[in-house]
Amino acid sequence: LQLLSSGADGLVKLWTIRTNECETTMDGHSDKVWALDLSPNHDALVSGGADSRIVVWNDTTKQQEAQKQKLQEDNLLLE
Repeated sequence: LQLLSSGADGLVKLWTIRTNECETTMDGHSDKVWALDLSPNHDALVSGGADSRIVVWNDTTKQQEAQKQKLQEDNLLLE
């Protein structure tokens, strides 16, 4: 289970509740972040803040995992 937070520092953070650890810090605002929303399939996050910016954050975890898996498979084929 994970939790998103935002605040006066302009940062958006993703926390793992079980371990109480910050997994990711996203820095795209220069002032307070007031709003967060997830896309329906949870692959994008939108943040809005006092700096009059709306930032769309795309989750690349699935892409990175797929690339890592392919690299491992390619390395096995080369051995």
